[in-house]
Amino acid sequence: MAPMTADEAEVHMKAGGNVGIRLRDDQLVIDVDPRRAASDTDYPMSAFLERLGLSDADWPVVSTGGGGRHYY
Repeated sequence: MAPMTADEAEVHMKAGGNVGIRLRDDQLVIDVDPRRAASDTDYPMSAFLERLGLSDADWPVVSTGGGGRHYY
């Protein structure tokens, strides 16, 4: 599929569609799925970010349909 322009992606998303991002070889996405957590209060990504001295504000984060997050 050919890449969409930003305007095309906006129209597509407003119509309920999903979009994806093509990553370069030097990029990474961390997919955090709370459905795989040991308990409702277990959120390993919080501990990971804290250990690194980072927060959600340090990079783009999007919420997923399953209640998780993608950290870019």
